[in-house]
Amino acid sequence: MLSSQEKVWANSVPASIVANASKQERNRQEAIFEVIHTEHNYCRDLELMEEIFIIPLRTRDIVDPEKREALIEDVFLNFKGILALNKRLLEDLRARQEQQPLVESIGDILLAHITGFEQEYANYIPQIALAEYAYKKEEAQNPRFAQFLKECTRHPEARRLNLRHFIGQPYQRIPRYPLLLREVVKRTDESVPDRAAVEEVIRVCSELGKNIDGRMAEGNQRLRMLKVIDKFVWKSSAPPQDLKLNEGTRKLHFECIVRRRSHLEVQTIELRLFLFDHVILMTKEKRDRLGEKEDVVYQISKNPIPLELVRVTTDDGRAYVSPNARDSAQGKKLNNSTRSTSSGHRHSTFISPHDNSLVYRVGFQETRFTASVTLEHRGRRGRNFTLFMMPADKDQFLEQFAMAQARRQEAVATTNIFKSKIITHMNAAPPIPSDHLVHNPLDGRRVTCSAPYLNVLDGKMRVVLGTDEGVYV
Repeated sequence: MLSSQEKVWANSVPASIVANASKQERNRQEAIFEVIHTEHNYCRDLELMEEIFIIPLRTRDIVDPEKREALIEDVFLNFKGILALNKRLLEDLRARQEQQPLVESIGDILLAHITGFEQEYANYIPQIALAEYAYKKEEAQNPRFAQFLKECTRHPEARRLNLRHFIGQPYQRIPRYPLLLREVVKRTDESVPDRAAVEEVIRVCSELGKNIDGRMAEGNQRLRMLKVIDKFVWKSSAPPQDLKLNEGTRKLHFECIVRRRSHLEVQTIELRLFLFDHVILMTKEKRDRLGEKEDVVYQISKNPIPLELVRVTTDDGRAYVSPNARDSAQGKKLNNSTRSTSSGHRHSTFISPHDNSLVYRVGFQETRFTASVTLEHRGRRGRNFTLFMMPADKDQFLEQFAMAQARRQEAVATTNIFKSKIITHMNAAPPIPSDHLVHNPLDGRRVTCSAPYLNVLDGKMRVVLGTDEGVYV
C-alpha cells in the first residue's frame, strides 16, 4: 500500500510544478492521482489473495488434498483474469504519469481498458455469494481452515480484514470508477478534451454495472440451490439415493409450499415442492436438531420423480379448510371443528368433496390454496399426487415444469442408447380374477395396459404387459 505521503499528488512531483500550477489544476491533478493510487491499492488487494490465502492453502496441510483445488477454484474464481486486466490498466496509467508530471488526460487509457472488462467481471461478480458460501461451509466443517482464516487476518498487509473483504473487491471497484471520475470531471474545465473522454468512461462503467447486475439472479439462484441441497435429508427408513444434485449444470427451476391430503382424508399435509432440471422432490420441513434454533432441513418424504417419468395435469381436488376460515368459507358450522393449540400447531378439517379450494388462515393473513395439479409418477412404485397450491404458484410451476422438461429432453437426447416407439396408446387388460392370482406369474400385480408385438428374433407374436411394478413380456 502507498504511504500517507505518497497518497497526495503534491508530494509525488517536484515542488516547482506544484507552485506553477493553478488551484483548479492542482485540484484536478489530485483527483486524477486518486484514481491511479486507488487502482494500485485495488491491484495489490488482488495480489494479496494469492500471497495470503492461496499459496498457503496449496503448501500447507489445511484442506483435504482431494478437494483443495476445487475449493480454491470455488472461492477465488477467476480473480487472476481480473488482476491481469487491472494490472495492464495500472501500468498504462503509471506510464502516463511518468511522461506527464501534469497529467493531461486519462480518459483515453481508461476507455481502452474498461471496455474489455465485462467478460471477466461478469463471470466473477455474480458468483461472489457462492464463493462466500463455499468458504464458510469449509470453515464450519474444518477447524484447521477456520484457524487458518483467523491467522490470515493478522497478516501485516491484511489490515485485519477477512477473506470476505478481499473476494468482494471486484464488486466494489466497478461502481467506484464513476464516483472517482466525477470528481475529475468536476475539476476539469469544459475546454479540456479529456473531460468528454472521462464522461464517456463514466457512461461505460455505469452500463457495465447494469449488465453485471442483470446476471446477479443467476448467482442467487445457484446459491439458493446449494443451500437447499445441503439441507436435504432422508427418512431413517429410506436408504439415501444419489440424486446427482451437485452436478455443475444442475438447476433449481422452482420451489413452493403445497398442500396434499393425508391418507386418512381428515387433514392436510404441508410439503415443500422442489422442481429441479431432472427430478421433482416433495419434502417436509423439519427443525434441524444439530443447527441453530431457526435452522430447518428438508426431509424427502416421497419417492423422487424423474422428469422423464412424470405427467402433470391440472384438475379440481378435494377441499380442506382451517378452523379460522371454516365459517366464512362455508357459511355454516361443520362437525369435527379444530383450533390452533397453544403451541401454535395448525390442524385442518375436511370440508367437502365438492368444494374446490383449500383455505388456510395464517396469523391475520388468509391464504387460499385454490389451485391444484396432479403429478402422475409413472415409474416403479409410482402413484398420483394431487397437490394444492396458490394460483400464482401453480402458473409458475407449470411454466417452469415445461422449461425443465424441455431442458431434460435436450440433455438426454445425446446419451440415449436406444430409441422408444409407441406400440399402443392404451389397451386396458381385463381384471385378473382373484382366484387366479396364486397361479399367475404376475403375483397379483395390477395390469394397467397391454399390447401385442412381433418378436423379430423368432418371428412369433408376444404380448407386453404394463403393471404398477414394471413391464412384463
